[in-house]
Amino acid sequence: MTAAAPRPVDVHALPAMLTALRLPSIQRHWPMLAERADAEGWPASRFLAALAEIELADRDARRIQRHLQQSELPDGKTLATLDFKALPGVTRARIEALAAGDWVETGANLIAIGNSGVGKSQVSIAGWVRCHGEEPVERASRM
Repeated sequence: MTAAAPRPVDVHALPAMLTALRLPSIQRHWPMLAERADAEGWPASRFLAALAEIELADRDARRIQRHLQQSELPDGKTLATLDFKALPGVTRARIEALAAGDWVETGANLIAIGNSGVGKSQVSIAGWVRCHGEEPVERASRM
């Protein structure tokens, strides 16, 4: 049995194929990356891996942005705007540690209890924002 000869590839059809496959980041970046790969003599696997990394990173960034929009969290509720003087029983270090999000990764729960207007929502929102994108995106995880 003989192997069939490879079909010629129509590079001009690539934008339509990438659209059909829903790969917008690859579609946007492949021409520039292809030039670099050709100039630097990359093997095909490295070129493909670089394109896949770009697509995954862009999808992750879009997911984070979509979650922030869907959350309908009010703007300006960050740790930088939190009045820690109004929270006498809570230290800044404790809030910063909770906002780091390590407890989310372990599957632990967080319960905020207190009187109305003492900052429970702002601390929760600030922690969510910190874990999901504004400060730092690379730690993003879905709560």
